[in-house]
Amino acid sequence: MYLSLSHFFIISTSFLWSWSSYVALFVYQMSTSQRVQQHPAFIQASNKATYYISQLDKEVSTTLFCIIQRLCSLLLFLAVAHEISSSEYV
Repeated sequence: MYLSLSHFFIISTSFLWSWSSYVALFVYQMSTSQRVQQHPAFIQASNKATYYISQLDKEVSTTLFCIIQRLCSLLLFLAVAHEISSSEYV
């Protein structure tokens, strides 16, 4: 198939225009997201979320530690009770 010079110019120009528009759109999206992340309201919300997550993590860690400690105490009690019940002195 033979393409004339004008056809080649139209095809290459449309290709370059579409490629450059995608690049421009990508750069615009990146700059918009960067502007959103630098907005004071976004920073404040992000800081609050980080604080609440860290507080929740502390509470969960403390609660898990208490549960594990109580389970260990219970297992120790059960082991001692079993030892006493199975001993010759009863």
